[in-house]
Amino acid sequence: MLSRSEAVLAALVDVLPVCSYVRADDAEMLTHWGDDPVTTVIVVDSLGDPREFSQVAAQVSRRKPIVVFTPAGITPELAALARATGVILVDGLRDLVDTVRLLAYQPLPAGRRVAISGDVLNAPEWLPVSDDPAAHELVHDTARLLAHFGITLDSGGGVEMVVRGVNDPVTGPLVVLDYGGVVADLAGDRSYRVPPLGPDAAAEMITDLRCSPLLYGYRDHPRADTTALGDLLAKVGRLVATLPEVTSVDLSPVTVSPSGVTVAGARMSVRG
Repeated sequence: MLSRSEAVLAALVDVLPVCSYVRADDAEMLTHWGDDPVTTVIVVDSLGDPREFSQVAAQVSRRKPIVVFTPAGITPELAALARATGVILVDGLRDLVDTVRLLAYQPLPAGRRVAISGDVLNAPEWLPVSDDPAAHELVHDTARLLAHFGITLDSGGGVEMVVRGVNDPVTGPLVVLDYGGVVADLAGDRSYRVPPLGPDAAAEMITDLRCSPLLYGYRDHPRADTTALGDLLAKVGRLVATLPEVTSVDLSPVTVSPSGVTVAGARMSVRG
């Protein structure tokens, strides 16, 4: 167990034979418990460095369940982190105890007539991010930095969107997709993913939007180039994943039409 809370330890002490109160780097301890043959469930209530945590958790969760206790609630940003890394989020002590008890002691059901429903076996593929020294030199020149990542500014017509990349202090890099204009005012429709994004993750991010039929030929709307939109999402994800000093980059408006995607405006914030 990896915990910084005495309350969490007290709640779990009757569930697990041994609980340890550990004050160490979370990613380092995740690796340790992931390799420990005696440990069956890993419980975490602090992510530490979110970038390191995400990379290690995505590997460890493939062979051992990781339960993350979030007493302040499960935000869309944390849900995106869980989707990317395969960790399990719980926000109440009773749910935490029940989840750990189930994972630690409940044997897998036997027999052939077993069905799995939902996103139970989440085994994400973590895409590597390489450093880009040239990009770091451009962080104070928004247009040149965007061009470095293959994003050019232009104008055009189509469905109005907003694409945002952030380096969140809790969850690390995130890509956020939202509708712009009137649709955004009415629907508040938004989806989140942890970069880097492959084509499948980018496509899922688009279809997660409740108003996504507007992009796929709903009624009198022509089918938009969602492949180009997914490519833009991947580029923004690569930017914030590569440059932790970029706290946010906002592309708005982004218009998606049958002929492609155009980005008419951009705003960027840099730490320090």
